[in-house]
Amino acid sequence: MAYAPPAPALDISEATPADRFFWLRFPKDWSDAAHPSPRRQLFVVLEGKVEGWTSTGETRIFNPGDRLLMEDTTGRGHGARPLGDTALALVIALDPS
Repeated sequence: MAYAPPAPALDISEATPADRFFWLRFPKDWSDAAHPSPRRQLFVVLEGKVEGWTSTGETRIFNPGDRLLMEDTTGRGHGARPLGDTALALVIALDPS
């Protein structure tokens, strides 16, 4: 698809409606056992590493470039902490709230 002519065509998805975006910095030693996502949102790690876990015990390490569609808006939700000094993420709100 021609996204930005005269640049050559490239693969691009359909647009996903978004409400707003946030920069989120995890300070060193920040941790939360569990919380639900405040809205349906896309979480993208930009710097550092983030360890995340679900209420079922699944654990995952997110590195720069990793992304996660967060839809756990009810129940116990998920927990997270930065690995190392800090981590920076971009959060894109997909639903208003």
